[in-house]
Amino acid sequence: DKYPEFQAADDKSAIDWSKKIGKKIWMWNYINAYGSKIPPGVPAISTKCIASYYKRMAPHMFGAYVQSDTDYALFHYLNYYVIHKLFWNNDTDVDALVNEYQQKLFGPAAGPMGVFFARLEDIWMNQLLGEFKSTARGPVMVKHTEVEVWEQVYTDEVFGQLEALYDEAEKLARNDPDSLTRVRWFRKHFLGKML
Repeated sequence: DKYPEFQAADDKSAIDWSKKIGKKIWMWNYINAYGSKIPPGVPAISTKCIASYYKRMAPHMFGAYVQSDTDYALFHYLNYYVIHKLFWNNDTDVDALVNEYQQKLFGPAAGPMGVFFARLEDIWMNQLLGEFKSTARGPVMVKHTEVEVWEQVYTDEVFGQLEALYDEAEKLARNDPDSLTRVRWFRKHFLGKML
């Protein structure tokens, strides 16, 4: 959705194939490291983009193989959840789905944890999803440097804000041992991997 001209051309190609063969098509999609163009340690959360794409393409496809490649599988867990729910029912309200999921996972800490994941999605979609340039071979993503990622986007200030969300989440979950355990697990295994 960040590159409407590329997305429109991609959508048109798929729709044209569906019309040409007179039936819905099988898709092969990618939510991956784009040929190592995503620096290690960057979560590529893109639930809204995924929802937009599969809702838009649902009338023209009967299924998809989604290729996922990441340096750390946990960084895609929310994408996987949304994709599977959309494949089961493409009318799913993804915002409500994610809110419900976070409420069940984090209980009283769902608020700050939801803000944490929404912030990561915003950073990925609006600051880190690579810039494209057109070439004779089609669009090519330009890789961000480690300096750009870890000094200009994920700054000490941003990490401070993310840590503060976990501090708040732990306080809110202090009387719910199961939720507190999950908050601490995500702090160690999700945010900790980024750090």
